[in-house]
Amino acid sequence: KESMNAKSNLEFEIAELKGLLNHAEKEKNASQKKIASMQAQLNEANEKATYIKNMSEELVESNQAARESEKAIREKMLKNQAILDEALTASESLKEELDLKQRLIDESAATIASQKEIIERMRVAA
Repeated sequence: KESMNAKSNLEFEIAELKGLLNHAEKEKNASQKKIASMQAQLNEANEKATYIKNMSEELVESNQAARESEKAIREKMLKNQAILDEALTASESLKEELDLKQRLIDESAATIASQKEIIERMRVAA
């Protein structure tokens, strides 16, 4: 009878251990699913981080190109301003020269008019 009782207890313990093992197997499977899900989320986060990093690098390169372009434009504007300043100086110089020539022409015209008047008086007097 004791042997039967021991056997029955042993069978009960084996069944209980099988139940625990089954439960542990289910827990292991659930953990593996959670790990797989977390790995997928991590992979997605890594892809997004890589995308953001690449976009940041592109923005840095784009900003650098914009700065270089802005610098080139600024240099071109300074050169153009210098050319305009030279042209303005030359224009002012030409205006002064033209004003001087106009005064000379006016003086010559006055001299000619004066000489004509003298010649006319001499003719009338003669």
